Amino acid sequence: MLGLEDMRRPTAANIALVFIALGWAISYVGLFAHLGDPNPKVSHEVIEAENKFYWAIFFLGIVLAFGAMWLAGFAYSEAKIRSLIAASMCLFPLIGLGVWMVYSS
Repeated sequence: MLGLEDMRRPTAANIALVFIALGWAISYVGLFAHLGDPNPKVSHEVIEAENKFYWAIFFLGIVLAFGAMWLAGFAYSEAKIRSLIAASMCLFPLIGLGVWMVYSS
């Protein structure tokens, strides 16, 4: 069975770039789906089911982002530029969110 030790490091860097792009996109969809008020004609059970689904989507995006960070670290020795791009794509939105929260309060 193929394990992670059999994966080429440049391939891991490419997968990290894909994971981070998908991770942030999926987590934004899951998070921003909670904005706004639900339709009052929709039953409470449907609203709860949608909330659970969108929280699951949000956490899936976060898991993909953390997986991308791990893959970027794994691939750093052979694919430095792609690994740094993937790591910065993980961290810059978090830093931007922190700065925005400090200045908006």
